[in-house]
Amino acid sequence: MSIKRKTKARKFLEELRGHPLSFGKMIESLRVSDGLTQPELGKRMGVSRQFINNVEKGKPVRPVLAAKFAIVMGYSIPMFITKAIEEELSREGIPLDVKLHSISTSDERELITSLIRSGEFEKAQQDIIVEALIKLKTSISEAKKLVRKYVNEKSSMHESAVA
Repeated sequence: MSIKRKTKARKFLEELRGHPLSFGKMIESLRVSDGLTQPELGKRMGVSRQFINNVEKGKPVRPVLAAKFAIVMGYSIPMFITKAIEEELSREGIPLDVKLHSISTSDERELITSLIRSGEFEKAQQDIIVEALIKLKTSISEAKKLVRKYVNEKSSMHESAVA
């Protein structure tokens, strides 16, 4: 399913509910429509089923985690980040609608690479990262190279911390 169709799906769900979806309800609705269970999404995200349940029930999510949800679920990164930022502002008593401009494929690729470097993704999630990068027209060899580099950097840091 393309990002465009999924954005239309979100709008449709909001129309059915009569109000905008919260980040958690958006995650739940998209997860269910994609046929994923909470444990399956948790495994893809590298978190517990309980964490997914807490997010779906309203646990606040940082924008970087919102981006990770978007990548893992195959949806628009700006859409997820926008929702997370709007909710963060709302919790602070600032009811603003946030509109992020679309980002280019190369910017989205750089964002994913930054998330890899930040440690937001675990080694077990390599296939998801490679798949996301391929969707952004990164060659398979380049995507695997980026992931290998990340894994090697993380292993080196772990070994030096143990020593």
